[in-house]
Amino acid sequence: MHFDRRFTKAAVLALASAATLYALPSMAQDKGNLPSCNRRNSGRWICVYGVKGAPDGGPYKSFEGNISNGIPNGSGVLVFTNDDRYEGTVRNGVPQGRGMFVFANGDRYEGTVKKGKPDGYGTFSFDDGSRYQGALLAGQPHGYGTFRFQDKTVYQGLFYLGQAKGQGTYKTTEVVCSGRFFSSELSGRGNCRFEDGTRYTGEFRAGIPGGRGVMRYPNGGRFAGEFRDGQPYVPGKK
Repeated sequence: MHFDRRFTKAAVLALASAATLYALPSMAQDKGNLPSCNRRNSGRWICVYGVKGAPDGGPYKSFEGNISNGIPNGSGVLVFTNDDRYEGTVRNGVPQGRGMFVFANGDRYEGTVKKGKPDGYGTFSFDDGSRYQGALLAGQPHGYGTFRFQDKTVYQGLFYLGQAKGQGTYKTTEVVCSGRFFSSELSGRGNCRFEDGTRYTGEFRAGIPGGRGVMRYPNGGRFAGEFRDGQPYVPGKK
């Protein structure tokens, strides 16, 4: 279980219900007819970066919303040069507050934003059907949250900079495991309940039983002792 890949995107964009765009013309119109974003602009505008007479927009292609001295401020829609979109609150030209980022690849984020990145609490919905809801720091799961994978597997618990770390529960169609996670794997003490009724309580290493533990079987059998590579270990027995 590794979650880093989805949470390190440099630019994000979104649709926020808080944004009010009034009856302004659509940004889909010919951008050649739109004014450039410059320091003379203030009020409610639709403007384009990167055209003759416009300042360098950095990562932005266009903006629709409130502008103060040519800088986006308030509610609006930012379109990035890579065709990502952000709709929500903007402060001094940077997404800040509440909004929704919609990536060009189909991924989405809705929630709180700080310094242009998901930060605080929100929901990521990915194009492959997976979903994360919970606390975030600088664009990565950090704190308590729930990650639902495309195959219905679920991890619920603590995250640290994009990885499962701390107390958590991991559920699949075959097993439910709870315990301490490190680098997105069970490590230390924990317990698992399998679909057939088998139960394990004890130590884990790299996500599988390793060390001292107890395995209880559906037929009433029981093994208490050392486990290696997920299996009961009996010295001298092959």
